[in-house]
Amino acid sequence: MNLRPRAVNFDDVWSKLKETAEAIISLKPIERLTWDHNFSDIYFVCVSVPETQSRQLYNAVRDCLEIHTKELRRSLEDQTGDYLLSAYNREWSKYKQGAGYLHNLYCYLNKQLAKEKMDAESQHTFIADDSEGPFPHLGVGDVMLF
Repeated sequence: MNLRPRAVNFDDVWSKLKETAEAIISLKPIERLTWDHNFSDIYFVCVSVPETQSRQLYNAVRDCLEIHTKELRRSLEDQTGDYLLSAYNREWSKYKQGAGYLHNLYCYLNKQLAKEKMDAESQHTFIADDSEGPFPHLGVGDVMLF
């Protein structure tokens, strides 16, 4: 496999990555080949030319997770008492486990964003401390748990 940076159509790649992300956070099985292709796709989005699309990918994943958590909340709204607690615990366990898997899949993106932030800090560049600022401060797995 050639690892040279190349132009990437973000929308095409994101449609595949989104499907996998949704499966992972729901703990649905994914094929090893799909995982491997997604891992490569994430790498190529991060090193794409003429410029990286890392932040666009980060924001897309964050938005996907936000939609998922809102759907989870809606699914729990009808539960009460012990049923609510049991259902919440079950969903939280799945979500937390999915966060770990998603963190592993997006480790290159997390490392890339952390490196950009460290490089900016070493040049004494001001960095906002929120995810909307120039550098996201949480990795993909962490943003799930925040």
